[in-house]
Amino acid sequence: MEENQKIDIERERGRERIPFYLAGWILTGLGAVLLLLHHFTGLSVQTYLPPCLFHMATGGYCPGCGGTRAATLLLRGNVLASAVCHPVILYGAVLFAWFMVSNTIWLLSGQKLKIAMGGRKWQLWLGLGIAAGNFIWKNVGYFCFGIRLEDW
Repeated sequence: MEENQKIDIERERGRERIPFYLAGWILTGLGAVLLLLHHFTGLSVQTYLPPCLFHMATGGYCPGCGGTRAATLLLRGNVLASAVCHPVILYGAVLFAWFMVSNTIWLLSGQKLKIAMGGRKWQLWLGLGIAAGNFIWKNVGYFCFGIRLEDW
């Protein structure tokens, strides 16, 4: 493959990341607005979330149980407690930060520094594996040892 073709392929991959990069900034802005609303008004998103149908039907924990609590703890700076409640939240936050910082540097350098992170299948599979492991250990803890997530 010629050098020019390799450069063209790299540029095309970079262009594919830009919509996700912009969406990341939009989500960051929305998150900042929600944090400000919570700080100044006491408004909590948790108040408006519906109950978990999986938990209501089975008594067990769904793969997402603890996610909101983990996000809240992470925003408060309690990284360890966040990881215990739902490790996928911390994993996602690290990937998101890595993606946003590396792509910002890539864009500010005029796309010359090749450090921009794109999505990889292994990242998805690792996240799914973490979620599955979390689901299993929480339900084993609950059904076998009586450990309730609500008590954390």
